[in-house]
Amino acid sequence: DGVEPEKVKHELAGHRINVTVSSRGSTRIDMEQRGLTDMVRASVHYYNTEDEIERMCAVVRQSV
Repeated sequence: DGVEPEKVKHELAGHRINVTVSSRGSTRIDMEQRGLTDMVRASVHYYNTEDEIERMCAVVRQSV
């Protein structure tokens, strides 16, 4: 909360974790209702391991 999405993306990229930043146009109704203009999106899929997901969460907790 309160951290610019591009900063989060940049910090995670430094740890070789890839995410994208989605703008309001991607999910207009949801983002407008929540008062958001941009958000970080992690596209976790079946090929990601639990260890990879845990590592991403740990980096977010400590870096941002």
